[in-house]
This record gives sequence, C-alpha cells and structure tokens, in this order.
Amino acid sequence: MKRTLVIGGGFMGMAIAQVLAQGHQEVFIYEMNEALRSSRAKEYPDFRFIRHLNECKDIDVIIEAIPEKLELKQELFQKLEREFPQAILCTNTSSFLISHVGAKMHSMEKLIGTHFFSPANISPLVEIIPTAETDPAVVEAIFYMLEGCGKRPVRLNFELPGFIGNRLQSALAREAMSLVEKGIATAEDIDFIAKWALGIRLAITGPLEQRDINGLDTHLSITEHLYQDLENSREPLAILQKKVQENKLGMKTKAGFYNWQSKNTDELLVKKDRALQKIIEVAKALEEE
Repeated sequence: MKRTLVIGGGFMGMAIAQVLAQGHQEVFIYEMNEALRSSRAKEYPDFRFIRHLNECKDIDVIIEAIPEKLELKQELFQKLEREFPQAILCTNTSSFLISHVGAKMHSMEKLIGTHFFSPANISPLVEIIPTAETDPAVVEAIFYMLEGCGKRPVRLNFELPGFIGNRLQSALAREAMSLVEKGIATAEDIDFIAKWALGIRLAITGPLEQRDINGLDTHLSITEHLYQDLENSREPLAILQKKVQENKLGMKTKAGFYNWQSKNTDELLVKKDRALQKIIEVAKALEEE
C-alpha cells in the first residue's frame, strides 16, 4: 500500500481518489476551499481530508487535480518538491506540457503526467507522460500502481501537446464543427453518425487496426483525394469562438451545439456512465477471448 495525496477536491480529484482507494491505497485529499472540503468530507466519509499540506507525512505519490492554470500548477509543484522530496509528483493536466508544469522545480526526475479521462473512476485509460528528465523508475512505479488500481495505463515515449487521446479527440471535434459550420448537417445528425458508425466500432477496433482490416492500399487511395478537403484550420473555428462569445458553453449554460434547457442533465450523465460501464465490460470480454 502506498500513502497517496490528491490535491484538489473537485469532480476530477474525487474521481481519482476513488480510483486510488479501489487499489487499496491510503488516500489523503487536500482542498483549500473550506466549503467544498466540508461538503466532500460529508459525501466521502472514508477519505481523510486535510486543511494544510503539513498534516500528512511520508507520502509516496501525489496527484494534482487543480484548475488548468499554468502559473498555479507551477507554483504548486515548486512547493511540493520542497515539502515532499521523497514523493513521486503527478499532474493530471490535459493541456499543458509536463515540463512546463514543472518549470519552476529544481529537478523533474520525480515529475510525471498522469492524464485520467473523465469520468476518471469509470474510464480505464490513463496516459502516462514523462518529461525528458523523468526517472524511468518513476514511470514504472506509476504504471504498476495504476494497473493495481484497475486502470489501463499507456506510456508515452515523450511529451507533446494534447498527448494522444486529446489529439485524436480534437481532430474529430474540429471536423465535426466544420461540417456544422458549412451547413452539411445538424449537430444531432453528425453526432448520430459518429456514435452509430465510429463510436460502436472504436470500442473494439482502433483506427489503425481498422485501416489494416480495410487494407492500407484502399486507405491510401481514399486519402489521396480526401485529405485535401478535410478541415485543417490552425485556429479555433469561427463557430466555436462565436458560441463562447455568446456564453453558449454547453451543458453548464444550458446551450451550446444542443439546447439543454428541458433536459435533466444529472440524470442523463448517470445514464451515460452506466452505459459506458457496460461498453467497457464488453470490450474487456472481447480482449480476454
């Protein structure tokens, strides 16, 4: 058992804490906001919530899950390196290079990225991203710890913006938004195609595996005329910028590409989580055959 500390009691931090607890790790949670800390402590009585970092000693692994603000993360890791010199320091950033997060640290030998996918307590994947300075022993230790927590960790050989999952996801989202912007189809119809053609297949067959199944010569022939017409904007699309300017931010403001006004979003998310768990079970069963 390792003594682990999760920094941040928000949605992602609490999900990560659940993952660690499932792996029989001793879990501490540090949350600065007193109201949120009190609320979480009532909701999760099995976890130990702390007000000050010096309340816990001999921590083996720290996982940061604070808001995506680079300066905040840099200051935090500078402090963690000083106060927990023995600990492996993990960041759950989904947008910053790991080396940028650790820019104010004296050494990044014990710094590593552990990118959980939401919902972290359900989604099996965790991307493990080392910096150029990360000790290979740290990579191995985190890989086996996460594996022991029931996750499916994947090591990246080196860091790059967006890692792998978000790069794939962003490329698909950019093309989907472009199709809406051009009036090719509605957001609902484009999502329907993505879910009922790509989504179902991707749960059991990755994009490169599918290209092998179809034949790389066939794929080459398609790309020779299709690539030139795909969306390749280097800037956020106008349709996305406009929605953000109009405060149509999606589910949290009840408007985005969809109208969420009349929907019970809490109930919908619970149903989606249950469905995701079933899909994961099917995909795992197929791998085990």
